[in-house]
Amino acid sequence: MISMKLLAFLLLLVLFLSGCGLSLNQPAVGPDGTIAVFLDETGTYDFLPENGILTLLHDGSITQIEKVNPANPAGVLDWSLDGEQLLFVETEVGEWGEPNAWNLSLTDAQADSEPLTFLSSTEPILDAAFTAEGNVTYLVFDDEGSGALMLLDRAEDTQTCLLRNVLSYQPAVSKLSLTVIQLDESEGFPKACVSTYVPATGEMEPIASFLLTVQMEEILAALGCFLWDMDSSGTCLALALYDQLLIDPEVEVDAPSLYLVDTIEETGRRIALLAVMPAFSPDGSLLAYVSVEHEQDSAVYLYNRETEQKDKVPNSDGAVTLFWIDQRTLGLTFETDVEAYQLVKILLDTGEVLPLTGS
Repeated sequence: MISMKLLAFLLLLVLFLSGCGLSLNQPAVGPDGTIAVFLDETGTYDFLPENGILTLLHDGSITQIEKVNPANPAGVLDWSLDGEQLLFVETEVGEWGEPNAWNLSLTDAQADSEPLTFLSSTEPILDAAFTAEGNVTYLVFDDEGSGALMLLDRAEDTQTCLLRNVLSYQPAVSKLSLTVIQLDESEGFPKACVSTYVPATGEMEPIASFLLTVQMEEILAALGCFLWDMDSSGTCLALALYDQLLIDPEVEVDAPSLYLVDTIEETGRRIALLAVMPAFSPDGSLLAYVSVEHEQDSAVYLYNRETEQKDKVPNSDGAVTLFWIDQRTLGLTFETDVEAYQLVKILLDTGEVLPLTGS
């Protein structure tokens, strides 16, 4: 039987987050390993915060950017290439807690920095990233759920639509190219096309494609990169597909399966039956993901691309989300028994678990 905790978490992702556009407080790691995350005034972490102060964590030190203290839910989105600036989004909510406006802002990564809001929208902004030149790409979704990939030129203060029908995207480490997932209905049925895209030239190269149900389309748009990742070399795509009706042999459990696509060999294989949150290590040799193996509780697993071996990360039982801090250190979030969250790091060489915050 599938873990009830993982099932509950998947239902949270699908039913609660799909289409709502709330800000998720997933930590973002900068070029030097500094972790940016929103914490409340007591230093407590929450995956879905009501408010908080932008906080930088590095080598045991804690720096609060006190003027970045939005009254509404907020989440960090991206670091600039030089590690000097941060993008974050604030979600304004109505009387009943429903999101009704999104503010995209940036700040310098210094304690006395003043935030600058450069875009406000009544349509969901679910992602944003710096370009190599310091401009900003972002996704905005209209009332019908159609996503447009936009480029904001900060010097010219202009906005340009780069691509339409985009469900999700992420920048390469160099920020010179993007990996994008687009809806394509040109063949009479909906499918998702994964491509590399260079905004400066408009060059586009297909990587993979898969049949797309309405359910999978909504989940990709809502969860973005929580369901997929591209390695730093751009040669391997990890994708959690939440649709087993299209898989042969048929899978009876309604939960994502994790696939690896080799863009050089043009091959693909399933590596986990129940898995979410794929994330490649900085050098791309390891893939971490949250999964259930052998009818146990959900935990973090590591897949070694060279040996094709899967190993459970010690002390990771019950993990909700994960992120890489460096090649031998994982960051994890756990939900506690009192409906709060813990933010920790695990040293892969020893299995030691260390808190990242005071709570």
